Amino acid sequence: FINWKKDILIPAQTPSFKDDILSILRGFRNGCIYGIKIRLPHAAVMTLLFSNDRSIENMSSVIFKKTREHSVHLGQFVMLYKLLIVLIRRVLK
Repeated sequence: FINWKKDILIPAQTPSFKDDILSILRGFRNGCIYGIKIRLPHAAVMTLLFSNDRSIENMSSVIFKKTREHSVHLGQFVMLYKLLIVLIRRVLK
């Protein structure tokens, strides 16, 4: 069970608007970095294992495309989550 007052609202002080914006942007950045760390090795292994008829250039473009797509989606998810947390905190203030 989520206790909104305890878990989302910061008891000591509510962060400034600047801190909220930076939190959202850092969340996007960190989500993208984590997506790259996770997806790049996975895409490389899976592409090398299951793509016998492709050239190296084609395989590398597939790997980078899948890695970029995964990292951007993860970054967007974290950014949306942080944005919702900030909005809930501001509304319940």
